[in-house]
Amino acid sequence: MKRLILQLSVIVILLLPSLSWARAGGGCFLPETQILMADGTEVPIRSVQPGDKVLAFTREGALVHTQVRSIVHAESDRYVILQTERATLRVTEDHPFYVGAGAFKTLALLKAGDKVMAWNGRSLAEQKIVSVQKVRERVQVSNLQTDSPNTFFAEQLAVHNKGGGGGGGGRGGGSFRRSGSSRISSSRSGSSSGGDNPGAAIFFIFLIVFILIFIHVLRSNKVRKSENLDFVYDRKAIGRKAEKTEKLLLFLSRQDPALAPEALRTMAQSTFLKLQECWQTRDYTPVKELLMPALFAQQQGQVLGMVRNHEINRLEDLKVERVDLVHVRYTEKKEQREFTALVTATARDLYVDDRTGKFLRGDDKASRFQEFWTFQFMDGRWLLREIEQAGESDILKDENFAEMLTHETIQGIYQEAAKEGTAGPWLAKGEEKKATRIERLLNFLVQTDKLWNRHQMLERARQVFLTVYLARESGDPAQVPEADLFPDVAQNLRQQIRQWLSDGVRVEYRNLCVRKAELILVRNFTDSPKDEFTVRIDAHAQKRVRRGDRVLSEQKEVTPFEEYWTFGRLEERWKLKEVLPPGRGKKLITEENVDEESSAGQMEWYYRQSRAT
Repeated sequence: MKRLILQLSVIVILLLPSLSWARAGGGCFLPETQILMADGTEVPIRSVQPGDKVLAFTREGALVHTQVRSIVHAESDRYVILQTERATLRVTEDHPFYVGAGAFKTLALLKAGDKVMAWNGRSLAEQKIVSVQKVRERVQVSNLQTDSPNTFFAEQLAVHNKGGGGGGGGRGGGSFRRSGSSRISSSRSGSSSGGDNPGAAIFFIFLIVFILIFIHVLRSNKVRKSENLDFVYDRKAIGRKAEKTEKLLLFLSRQDPALAPEALRTMAQSTFLKLQECWQTRDYTPVKELLMPALFAQQQGQVLGMVRNHEINRLEDLKVERVDLVHVRYTEKKEQREFTALVTATARDLYVDDRTGKFLRGDDKASRFQEFWTFQFMDGRWLLREIEQAGESDILKDENFAEMLTHETIQGIYQEAAKEGTAGPWLAKGEEKKATRIERLLNFLVQTDKLWNRHQMLERARQVFLTVYLARESGDPAQVPEADLFPDVAQNLRQQIRQWLSDGVRVEYRNLCVRKAELILVRNFTDSPKDEFTVRIDAHAQKRVRRGDRVLSEQKEVTPFEEYWTFGRLEERWKLKEVLPPGRGKKLITEENVDEESSAGQMEWYYRQSRAT
């Protein structure tokens, strides 16, 4: 069945693409999608013009240049967020992607784990799909109509232009054309023939068969959650790291009772349940003493956002299934000690209106979820410092640390349990290596400059991110966090909010949550005011835009998104310096870290050290 669907889809998409696409009236890519030009630069698809040259590829995989004939614009009430190892692309589900060997597949036929072809800076190379998440939201979409070979690169992923030799219908950046040709062999924009086309009848036969089969498949498959919003590790993945951590904690607790594993588990579960109660009552004041100040401010800000939006998040039938201790960092300085617990629980997660009690959105039944809770030792007790979603955390691959023990001693404590843990499902191999390099470089930088504290940098990024988004949602320019931003960034944010006020527009970010913050680039200079770091922030929210009582746009579901923020040193604090375009931010992942006082050889030495010596 799957093979037959693929064959029919290729016939429909590639034999008669211009006719099917034009009559459907649909575009494909959202306006900010970066298109790879012939000169190697990237520009948003909304800025591409007829006559521009873009990088393309043949079915044999050869790279060529081709010319844009026209740009077609339309509206769509749904799209897909495609996440690969190196790219994030927002595109309609019916767009064909190159999978190699001359074949194309639409996203309807692709799933997490499948591979698509992409530009790696030199040639075509495979990239694994991490997730495919459907979004119901009315958006503007666009597509390019190009000359032969009718291909181009969107966010560096190899795609068909879906327009073949003929032009596309709709409102375009070029002339309006109606193609009578069903062949893709035409390579010139003026080569389509007019009059009756006997191939059209064949097309409609194939189309009808394809639709019938596709409907059958849709009915036979259950709707799946994607994008790892509810990712759950299995026991095998957890057990390796949990066993090592338990053994190390038992060893350390002989000298320090504060690390007794059973006491830590009990405390973590108690804190978890208390915070869930406060989340539902929308008031974190009763648990303020259990949280570090930065986390309390973040959580309180989020619940105040729910109050403003008249929402209550209920967790019905909440049950804690298990608490696993999966990481410990034990230092000479007590205030730097920490441990992480993985909480596995079940609940029915739903939102209701606080005025009417009306159900707004959420689950139909209870489901399992996991969160990593990290506690830090402060003033003689453990305080909750951070909450990470399971799908984004790579804590299981982080090495436990005991400053007074050698690596060999720790391995002896582990014995047979000493196997490498698992990185989070979103962390590609190249990014995992970069993250490890940054962590090890910072181990040394923080020895002479406390501002390079990795945990505090990430905490700062999460805090500023939430503060900025909550300021946007408040609609009040006075809420702009001046002390957290460079002056020009603060000014731009105030202007944005004032413009929304002038237009009578209010933007809501419902269920806003930072799922993960990950350092992707560090630059340390001898002239310290030039110091900066860039962080990738994975978050989710349900965005709604209103003018008065009228809803202008609304995402139907909570939707994941990622942003790249650069922080610079100003007045001896890290402040937001720039919010980067996605294409530029992704490129920074492959850039080398900078420590101006260290040679290339010294940097490589840092990267090989699991601890500062």
